[in-house]
Amino acid sequence: MITGYEKPLYILPFDHRHSYITGVFHWQEPLTRDQVVEIVASKQVIYDAFKAAVADTDVRDRAGILVDEAFGAAILRDAAAHAYVTCVSTEKSGQAEFDFEYGDEFARHIEAVNPTFANEPAERNWPGWMPGVASFHETSSNVSIGVIGATSMQFPVKMATDALDATKAFLDAKTTPATSPGLDFTNTGVTLITDQPAAGVDSEDAAWGLQNCWG
Repeated sequence: MITGYEKPLYILPFDHRHSYITGVFHWQEPLTRDQVVEIVASKQVIYDAFKAAVADTDVRDRAGILVDEAFGAAILRDAAAHAYVTCVSTEKSGQAEFDFEYGDEFARHIEAVNPTFANEPAERNWPGWMPGVASFHETSSNVSIGVIGATSMQFPVKMATDALDATKAFLDAKTTPATSPGLDFTNTGVTLITDQPAAGVDSEDAAWGLQNCWG
């Protein structure tokens, strides 16, 4: 594995698991075999779009993917075979605090897929995702019971939907999405969530956030 990297690098992350399963497909674990097959196929669509987007461009050697082993092992193998930069996620998905996906076996799993990089985020699952509105139990902030006064919330399903629509538009007609007014990127929105609204500041309450957190 590479221990230093000094070139520009553009990573397409699609290593989502827990949020992908529950937010996009509205399923709960454990998954059936058919559900796993469908998730794997959906990630293959994203990978195929990545390959089409960078093919015959000057960014090909600077583009890479971040995907999970659970649903993307075949993608990681194919990407390595085609000399793309590959990153594999190592964290257990859907946790409030970091833990390895495969426990003490994490190193063996990394070696099995032999990525360019292994991604190990040092984070808590802070507000902006569903647990930030519902409950972080003992370790995280919680708007609904007043531990914190407010949080900002984004919308993962809208992000994913817009990204897939943009990918299809590019593949069909080579068109790229328009940026949001005054910005150099597309803003999919953010909403202030609080049960203590302030005059003149747009917000929604925690109950609304819980119902709409996936966008």
